[in-house]
Parts: sequence; structure tokens; C-alpha cells
Amino acid sequence: MKKVKIFNNLLIITGLTYFNLNTVLATDNTKGYTDTLSSIEIQNSLASTPQKEVAPTIEFKNFPNPFSHATKFYFQSPYEGIAVIKIHDVVSGLAWTIFNEKVESGKQVMINFDAAGLPQGTYTAELNFNQFTKFTKIQIN
Repeated sequence: MKKVKIFNNLLIITGLTYFNLNTVLATDNTKGYTDTLSSIEIQNSLASTPQKEVAPTIEFKNFPNPFSHATKFYFQSPYEGIAVIKIHDVVSGLAWTIFNEKVESGKQVMINFDAAGLPQGTYTAELNFNQFTKFTKIQIN
């Protein structure tokens, strides 16, 4: 006849995974020995925890920078949405919208910007794409 007894139950939690260690004493009177068994139950709580969606990053740049009269802005849309690019004069606070369009998912967008008529100085370009906003500094020489 085999008798089994659990005499230790230890719960170890590390991060999002927990280990349940049970030490079992098994005896078999017919064979005359005692054996200690250990079993480990591993459960990962990630399976039951909803995953947060990571917002994609958008690379927004222009070339050349600094520039004299014209530059090109580039970005690639990670999904479909409305993209708006504005140029801000850091001195006066004025802003000009140079792009405001619906963009398809995965599309590489290039916008030509002619700065003729703007004085030399430092400006910021702002990209708004759905709820994402990114700024880059531009210099007109």
C-alpha cells in the first residue's frame, strides 16, 4: 500500500511568473522504502493578463537641415490616419500648416517645403498623426 503526504508547500513569486513547489513524502510499506519527491508547478500570469498595445514610433526628419530655401520632410505612417505638419517660428510664435491629409497605412510620405520669404532663424516642425506628436528643429540660413 502506498501512502503519499504533502508536508511542504512553498510559493515563490518572481515578476509575472510564480512557482509552486510541493515536497511529497511517498512511502511504500510493501517494498520497505521511503522516497521524497518534489514537483514544481510553473504558471505564467501573462496568459491571463491582457497585453498593452505598444504605440508605434514614427521617424520624422527633414533633409537638408540647415537649409537656405527648401527642404523635404519625410515620415512613414504605421497605420491609416490624418497627418498634419506645421512649421512654428520660435521667436514670433506664428505657425504655418504645410501638410494636412489622410495617409494610408505603411505609406512613405515626402513633403517639399519652400521657405522663400521666411527670415533666417530657428524653427520647429511639428508632425501630428492621430494622437501622436513629434517635433524636430529646423534651421533656415
